Amino acid sequence: MAFFVRSQNVPAYQRVRLHKLKYAVDLASMSERIINFMLHAAIYFVGIVKFRCICLSSLRWNCWTTLRYYVFSFKD
Repeated sequence: MAFFVRSQNVPAYQRVRLHKLKYAVDLASMSERIINFMLHAAIYFVGIVKFRCICLSSLRWNCWTTLRYYVFSFKD
């Protein structure tokens, strides 16, 4: 959307309306970015927690042995 208009051709009440619309679009874009960031952070956090749970689920194996067990057990 282009909000650039010549101020001498537009009445004052329409300029105020355009500025409010531009502010609303900027606010929506910023809130969308914040929600997108929070969603990706939550997915990343869940991935780390799942990875740690798999790695720490067996006390006598180390992390890589546990991962190898989970990866190669599906090939049978």
